Amino acid sequence: MRLPTGTTREIPLAELSDDRTYQYRESSYTGSLKETIIENDLVHPIVVLERENGDGREFQIVDGFRRVMAAKALGREKIKARIFSELSDEQIKRLKGISNLAVEDMDAVERFRFVKGCVQAGMTQEKNRRLLFAPTSSSGEIHALGER
Repeated sequence: MRLPTGTTREIPLAELSDDRTYQYRESSYTGSLKETIIENDLVHPIVVLERENGDGREFQIVDGFRRVMAAKALGREKIKARIFSELSDEQIKRLKGISNLAVEDMDAVERFRFVKGCVQAGMTQEKNRRLLFAPTSSSGEIHALGER
């Protein structure tokens, strides 16, 4: 299954919902991430679902909770986001897995939570294996993996 592309643009941090449904990592440390953002700006956009609410629209974070915390701590008002109007549970798991493996290491507990979520979303053991044990030497390899 090919992942949809979504659109990428800056969105106001104030329009992000407080919904933490897709936050699987418990780490809230943003020290080195803030330094990276200061030096290089935001390299990887966050991933959000655009939703309508009673007051207009809001964005539900799918991936990038620590990037949002770092941007807020730096006093930013906007953040670059990859925006989707709809994603299946399997697509969300794949996007999160690809992002986490490309950007940072996951410890054993985080890998377990990720695999458990993938199984619950109906992903096969082979797809889980490819996501968890793919080489992460370049983001191109990771993005190619998402297209298989």
